Amino acid sequence: GLLREVARIAGDRELPALLVAAYHSVLGGALGAGALGMVSFHKHVSVKREFDNAHGWGYVFAPWLAAVLGLMVFALLQAGLLVFSGTSLSSAKSDTAPLGYLSIGFLSGFGW
Repeated sequence: GLLREVARIAGDRELPALLVAAYHSVLGGALGAGALGMVSFHKHVSVKREFDNAHGWGYVFAPWLAAVLGLMVFALLQAGLLVFSGTSLSSAKSDTAPLGYLSIGFLSGFGW
């Protein structure tokens, strides 16, 4: 798919685990910003009734900014500068490691 084309990896080779984990962090960041955007949109339109065109740019750029933030949180985790447990997610051989990176990216994007 797209990740293989960007990384220029042939279809028969396996994607590097670090690349897949980084992708999950970026995707989680964008999803988190999207969720925050929906909550914020609801607040401004339904509750406060003060939505104007200036808010629109924030909804356009927020997922991109949060994707970069998700990548930076991923880099901090990989560098060991940010630690959530005694073990590294990258050393986990289970299917839950990508979900961990997705959720960490989501939380960083939602809280940007």
